[in-house]
Amino acid sequence: MQLTSTTDYAIRIVCYLAAQRQMISTSELSQKLSIPSSYIPKITKKLKQAGIIKACEGINGGYQIAKQPENLSLRDVISCTESTMAISRCLEKEGGCSRNYIYCCKVHQILLDLQNIYNNRLESVKISDIIRPGKDEYFGRFYVVIKVNLREKNYECIYSNNHDVYEQVKTAESYDDFIKKYAEKYICEADWVNVQKCLAGENLTERLVDGCVEEEIFCRGIIENNGTSYVWIKARKYVDVTENTAIITFHNAKVIPNTIVTMEQELRKKEQDVCEEIENATINLQYGFLSEFAQDEEKKTYQRDIIHNILNGLLSSKEMTEAAAQLGMKESDTYRVVDFHTIKKNVQRKYTKEQLHEVGVIVGELTYLLPDALIYRNMDQIVMIQQVDSNQTELEYQKEMEEVEDVIQRSILYRKKDTDFQIGIGKSVEGYQRLKESYHEASRAIKYIDIIRLVTGDKNKSVVHYSNLGFFQIFGEIDDVTELERYIPETLKKLYLYDDEHKGELITTLQMYLRNNQSIKKTAGAMFVHYRTISYRLEKIKQISGINFDNANEVLAVSNGLIIYKMLKEIE
Repeated sequence: MQLTSTTDYAIRIVCYLAAQRQMISTSELSQKLSIPSSYIPKITKKLKQAGIIKACEGINGGYQIAKQPENLSLRDVISCTESTMAISRCLEKEGGCSRNYIYCCKVHQILLDLQNIYNNRLESVKISDIIRPGKDEYFGRFYVVIKVNLREKNYECIYSNNHDVYEQVKTAESYDDFIKKYAEKYICEADWVNVQKCLAGENLTERLVDGCVEEEIFCRGIIENNGTSYVWIKARKYVDVTENTAIITFHNAKVIPNTIVTMEQELRKKEQDVCEEIENATINLQYGFLSEFAQDEEKKTYQRDIIHNILNGLLSSKEMTEAAAQLGMKESDTYRVVDFHTIKKNVQRKYTKEQLHEVGVIVGELTYLLPDALIYRNMDQIVMIQQVDSNQTELEYQKEMEEVEDVIQRSILYRKKDTDFQIGIGKSVEGYQRLKESYHEASRAIKYIDIIRLVTGDKNKSVVHYSNLGFFQIFGEIDDVTELERYIPETLKKLYLYDDEHKGELITTLQMYLRNNQSIKKTAGAMFVHYRTISYRLEKIKQISGINFDNANEVLAVSNGLIIYKMLKEIE
């Protein structure tokens, strides 16, 4: 199972409240944890119902942890926001099996074992474990751990309190070179010789006892750039020839001898055992999952085809009624269609496997955020049919969609994906017979979102309700391109021809000039050019086009012409 963004937010909220041990406001949670403030009440409501946190209203209100972090497990938090903790449907009910093969199905037993491991591990991790200092608690605030492979004569930095050390490891020519550079930068000059002598590569395997050696020296570690302040630290080496490993540490807190070496051995053994278990489980699961997967895919495909046919008006009235009944829709209810687009920036209808996977991830997030909606996916497009809440205004709904867009965009940013997530909202319609109208409007809204960005000057505008397009709806309904061209003033056409021939910036200058209310100073600032440059370009514009900027009607016609030209380019 893949945890949702909501679960991620819930864990972060609980950990923050547990660490602070006081009443925390919604605004502080939003600011510190980068969670939309409007989304926090939805999460905290579930946590409050589970008794994990408590809330207090009023000026000094907020949220506070309700349980001791030591008594609160990660499983407690996750189970609040996830609809199921089961890794398979046959495990959702205790002892249950979809085919009643409980006593003879090996797959069921394997899944049950994995489920128990999963649940027990989540239960064993307490919130107190997460919020404690971590490596700093074990190694101290000043620590570096270097692992040396004696056989291969190479090394790596395992931990460091200073990120620059990792970079220093990469640039050093050898292990000895690294120790030398590290001592010169982070160790008091008077202790350089002793440190390098103790930790030199040629000295690592001296004075071995049963193939092992442990040695330490005290030195002064510099804690400020000026080198005037320092803290006493230990430089230690643990060498195990049988493992061909040497562990070098710098720290100002107690470290249990040989802990790192032992820990690494145990982890390596566990890693091997887990890989074997997973490999065996995978082989056994393949046959069990194959049939169920095929059935699920067939069901999804059938539902996808039904929604596609309804939205595009490809069904007769009788067929529409039958299809709607299968989807649970009623003619007496009110619906709207929302169109989501996830076109990758600067890519024209070319999709990689990674891009298509990203669309699938977004579908999963939308399904969680909007569980009552019917969601249909087609390549980069995601379409949603949603029953209208009569108690919710259109403005409130637009706000809700903006919150959804914000959550998805944050999730995309977290995954470091270059995706332009856009939302187009169609009008509310009575009954499922008119869903085609709402779908047409939602698609139109997406189509002209770049126009809206141009008009508003908001490059990040991502949610557009078709009804808010205003007079642009008129142009959107005109299919004949030549009809649209009639609305572009001749003065503007001359300017476009000139820019095309001379590869100029007059059109761009004109757009910025009109957007800034014909202010030369503001236009120059927005375009990062000199005031006189804008003045020169405006005189050029007047000379070529003959535009009279003192005539309000003519300026309005030119402004509309710029938008229409942009529309024509989008249609092409």
